[in-house]
Amino acid sequence: MAVRDEEHEAGKTRVADSLATFEAPVDDVLAPKGTFVPVSIAYQKTAPWFPRMKMDDRPSLRLWQFKGRKFANPKFLSQELTERRCTE
Repeated sequence: MAVRDEEHEAGKTRVADSLATFEAPVDDVLAPKGTFVPVSIAYQKTAPWFPRMKMDDRPSLRLWQFKGRKFANPKFLSQELTERRCTE
């Protein structure tokens, strides 16, 4: 899924490009009685400087990137993440 979005900060508008990729086994997605689909997620975003970086009009590129996956059961999470998940 590709997205072009606008970011607004300090009275300026900047255009950013984002790409999110979701990957899952086709058999799991199409399973009529399935209750869980394991999925991998990747996300990238490119954008110009934030105004607070005080880089003015210098050429720029910020790159945000993360990758993750979905678990069927929270037992796979660390103790710290499990506690945070249950309190928020």
